[in-house]
Amino acid sequence: MKEPKSLSVIEVSSIEPNPENPRGINILEDDPDLSQLEKSIRKYGLLVPLIVMKKPKPKGRIKFVLLDGERRYWALKRAGVNEAPAHVLPHESSLAEAKNLMFHIHTNRVQWGAVQQCHAVEEAYEDLNRELGGDYKAIAKRLAELTGTHIRTMNDRLLFLKWPKDIKKHVYDGNQDFYWTIVEIEKGIIQPASKNFPDYFDKVSSDAVREFLFEKYQEGVVHAGTDARKMKAIVNTTDDDPRQYKFARQVLEKLVKEKTYSFDDARDEFLARFPEAEKSPRHTRKSLINRMLRTSVALGDYDFSLFESTTAAEKKEFIAAFSQLLEVLQRLERELRPLLEK
Repeated sequence: MKEPKSLSVIEVSSIEPNPENPRGINILEDDPDLSQLEKSIRKYGLLVPLIVMKKPKPKGRIKFVLLDGERRYWALKRAGVNEAPAHVLPHESSLAEAKNLMFHIHTNRVQWGAVQQCHAVEEAYEDLNRELGGDYKAIAKRLAELTGTHIRTMNDRLLFLKWPKDIKKHVYDGNQDFYWTIVEIEKGIIQPASKNFPDYFDKVSSDAVREFLFEKYQEGVVHAGTDARKMKAIVNTTDDDPRQYKFARQVLEKLVKEKTYSFDDARDEFLARFPEAEKSPRHTRKSLINRMLRTSVALGDYDFSLFESTTAAEKKEFIAAFSQLLEVLQRLERELRPLLEK
């Protein structure tokens, strides 16, 4: 789709700001550069024309809907400028086409980030999702064609667009930092787990899993978006090894049932049983010393009186882990004592 070429001078008062502009901020309150733009317009005039679309049914003085140039529009208003140059898109264009044009303009000018791009195609995504029955490969292709965006970029945006509407609205409404958290969960957990544990996701809603995992971030159980990558060894487990596969599924189910069970907890529990599932880096003497110091500090700080309220099964699990640790420490002591006595 090409940008409109009919350049006209129109009254600023005849333009209606687009209520669905997905920039995500209040320009008048939250844009620190607006005053500078206002000064520039007062001195030099508007150098970059607005892009507007004719309203099919004008309301009073309002004849156009703004498609591109929200900052320039408000700066014109503040500067008291009555007329401005604008490219006018004919009203025959549909609202969907107008949104696609907005996406194309802003993406090419690097004015919209990932969240704004997702907001701009939200409605088109919902329509295509219904039309194509959740065929995400086909949806990405159609959206890429509509917006003139690279298919790889649109595939990345779909990682977010698949999520429940209430969570997406939470991000659109200003909590944009969660965008990358959601992408990490989708790419690092939901996608591989859905592929490798299809029978589990036949019984559990993917959206329910998404919401539960997202809540762990909101509640502070998980802190960094990239922590989702710690689940790699678990969600990538295949049924080639039935014992390992069964335990990986148990850990996955536990992660989606227990609110305080973190990605660290899941990874540590899985690797304690199947350490070969994750290739550990070769430790230097210094890294080994640092690990021992961290472990000693963690054990020293723990309040072991909490075990009084644990179940018999949890106590049994602790005793088994303690016995294994004690066995390793005793072996290390036997092997290192000759060196320490020198």
